[in-house]
Parts: sequence; structure tokens; C-alpha cells
Amino acid sequence: TVSETAAQTANNKHTTLSVFLNAKLPVCKHYLVRNTNSLQGALKNLSYPEKKVVVKLPIATFEKHIFPIKTFIEL
Repeated sequence: TVSETAAQTANNKHTTLSVFLNAKLPVCKHYLVRNTNSLQGALKNLSYPEKKVVVKLPIATFEKHIFPIKTFIEL
């Protein structure tokens, strides 16, 4: 059976990507954003608006709660 911790990790995108990163697996650039200041820093680090950015809620399944960002106002 799958442990509760493993299930919670698999359901949290940020935690899952962190596990992959620690295992030296290739992952996309990602940031956990908690407020407007950290959002602005993440966008700068991701070269937004020159490059496309997608915002995902950390706890979601499949393609639910995924938002492609075209303009800063959409955030």
C-alpha cells in the first residue's frame, strides 16, 4: 500500500518537484509563491514577460488549477 506521506507528496506539485530535484532528476524551474513580493521575484527569475509562465496551485490533480499567464494583470 502507499503510505499517507507518499500520497501527500505525490499530490503536492512543489514537494514532488523538490523530491525530483534532490534526486538529481531534471525538473522545470519552479518557485513556491506565498505573497506578492515572492511572486514578483519569481517572475523576474523566470524572465517574465519575455518567457511564458504557468501558475499552478501546489495541491491539485491532473490539469486542474493550472493557469497560463499572458499578462501581469491576469495574476
